[in-house]
Amino acid sequence: MLFGKPALPKTLAHWFQDPVAVIRLRELLADPVFLTACATLSAVAQPAHAATRTLSPESRAASFDWLAGYHDFLRDLEKLTRIPDSGRQFVEEWNHISTKP
Repeated sequence: MLFGKPALPKTLAHWFQDPVAVIRLRELLADPVFLTACATLSAVAQPAHAATRTLSPESRAASFDWLAGYHDFLRDLEKLTRIPDSGRQFVEEWNHISTKP
């Protein structure tokens, strides 16, 4: 188990309401040790060229799916470090003019 006590998941809206968590995650993802660990796991997960020729199509697809999962996980973590635009309301300049007689 990765952690001694499992953390409860939060909704994305709740996550982005905590700027300290967003900044701290950004710092963790920039840590050279974490980056090296990610690169190592990604390299290990890549199927070898010789193995791709000898594997069945289903096994080959599964190994590439596994690799894609690593990359998706890292991209999703990176997305949690960028607070999304809060959907700013743009004022329509010409809404006050009516074309109706």
